[in-house]
Amino acid sequence: MNEEDLIKFQKHIGESTEHEIDGDKFNFVPLSCEYFGKLQWLSQCVTEISKDNKNYISKDGIIGTTDLGFELIKVMVKLSYPDLDDTTMDKFIMGNYFTLLNILFDEQFQKQGVKDR
Repeated sequence: MNEEDLIKFQKHIGESTEHEIDGDKFNFVPLSCEYFGKLQWLSQCVTEISKDNKNYISKDGIIGTTDLGFELIKVMVKLSYPDLDDTTMDKFIMGNYFTLLNILFDEQFQKQGVKDR
């Protein structure tokens, strides 16, 4: 591959973008492709729950969706801030879960032009 082609690919690699949480600025990177299937599943579950779909609103459905969201947010935060210790990261995620969930979806979908997830 020549350098010009490599530059084109690098131009479209998901880089971190700045997001604000309670006045503080954070830079988060999108997930790698190995998580895309889980992200698609999470998006579908969140969409169905928001529609009051009874198949997703069971206790197990809510817990599973929340756990998957936590797992993917944790990956995003760890990729973005690899030196952050697990205890601090877990507390940060719990205190900002829904904000971080929206950031996770923004990083993955809006950059690709998906308007309605």
